[in-house]
Amino acid sequence: MSATIDNPSSGPDRRTVLKASAWSLPVVAVALGTPLAAASATEFDIVLIPEDNAEPIGATSPDGTQSYTLVVPLMFDAFTQGTTPAPPGSTVVVSFDDRLLSGVSLTIGGTPAPPVSTVTNGNVETSTFSVPVAIPASPAVTVIRPSFDLRNDGVWVPDAAPYSVSVVAPAGTTDPAPGNNTALSTPNYTATP
Repeated sequence: MSATIDNPSSGPDRRTVLKASAWSLPVVAVALGTPLAAASATEFDIVLIPEDNAEPIGATSPDGTQSYTLVVPLMFDAFTQGTTPAPPGSTVVVSFDDRLLSGVSLTIGGTPAPPVSTVTNGNVETSTFSVPVAIPASPAVTVIRPSFDLRNDGVWVPDAAPYSVSVVAPAGTTDPAPGNNTALSTPNYTATP
C-alpha cells in the first residue's frame, strides 16, 4: 500500500519569488542610492568680511555745495562657517566705478588670481577672477586683496557707483547663505556747509 503525503504549499513558488526579487532589486538600489548621493554634495557657507584697513576716495563738487566719500577696503577675509572648506574654483567678482578706480588685479592668500572676464556697463566695471586656492573653514581665513593701477581721489563724480567684492562658490557646490558673500561700499554724498 502506498501512502500519499499531502504537502500543501506554504508560500509562493520559487519562480514567483525570483521574478519579484528581480524587479525589487533596482527599486531598492535607487532608494538606497539617493540619500547617499544627496549626502555627498559639497555644501559650505562662504563668508566675506572687509578688514579694518581702508582708504577713502572723495571730492567736493566744483561749486562747493556737496561732497562724497567712498571707503575702499584694501583687504578682505574669506572663510567658511563650519568645518567644510570651499575647494579651489570659487570666483571673486569685483565691481567698481571706472571713473574712480581702474586696472584691478587680485591676490588671494598671496597668490595672484587669474582673471576670467571683465565687463563694462556704463561707468561700472565688473572683473571676475578664479580662486586658485581653497577657502578654509573658520577660524582660518584666506586674505583677498584687490589692487588698482589708478585711484582717482579728488575727482568729482556726481553719481559714483558702489564698490563691491563678492565670492561665488564653485560650480557643482552649494552655499546655503550666499547673502554673506559680498562686501559693499556705497558712496556717501553730503551737502557742504
